[in-house]
Amino acid sequence: LAVSEEPITLMDMLALQSSAVIAREEQERFLLSLLSLGLERVAAEPERLANECRSVQQETESHAVNNYSAFLQSAVCVRKVREELEHSGRLLHELAAEVPSLHTASAEVEEKARCVEGVRKDTHTTAKMHNQVLELLEVPQLMDTAVRNEYYEEALELAAFARKMQTRFAHIPLMRSLLQSVERSENQMLHLLLQKLQSQIQLPVCLHVIGVLRRMGRQPDQQLRTLFLQCRDVWLQTAVDVAAGQGTVFPTFC
Repeated sequence: LAVSEEPITLMDMLALQSSAVIAREEQERFLLSLLSLGLERVAAEPERLANECRSVQQETESHAVNNYSAFLQSAVCVRKVREELEHSGRLLHELAAEVPSLHTASAEVEEKARCVEGVRKDTHTTAKMHNQVLELLEVPQLMDTAVRNEYYEEALELAAFARKMQTRFAHIPLMRSLLQSVERSENQMLHLLLQKLQSQIQLPVCLHVIGVLRRMGRQPDQQLRTLFLQCRDVWLQTAVDVAAGQGTVFPTFC
């Protein structure tokens, strides 16, 4: 049995031989133009197309020769653009690799800037309150002067002021150092007061000393009474020893 084949039309033959970029409408127009020609024109059409092809090729070659420098520059330009794109791509990869370290460095800079801002604010506040800070720094010296000159009331006021400032600004190391200096002066004042109680003083002076000791708040009242008696007993024993050594009678004691 013979296999029946579908007849291949002229349109199919043209479609097989033509380029894929030629649209079907152009194929149809070309076919219609062929059908409108006579037999001699159709027979001469291949030669005409060959001549036209050679003409187009020659014209293309002529354009290539005449514009050789433009084509060369275009090729050089394309090569340079490709090289620049490749270089840019490498730079982008390198930049992407540096982004994490840049982010870390930025965070460190931000933290340092925050610290610097804090220091700037503290410095501005210190400069603004210079007189008050200066007075505060003079408290230990004033306290020492008051104790040495027996200005006990003023010394107690200075000590209370220093403790108040230390309570308000306990986070400042300078305030702790200032309070330590004041406490050393207080200890010296306590020592001087006890020495005074062990010396020959009148009763009003004794009462004044006891009042200062009570305001210092170092001992409770019962212990303060005991301390007073001990100090006066030391003075009394010393006076008795002196009197016995001189061979005289010690008349009265306060």
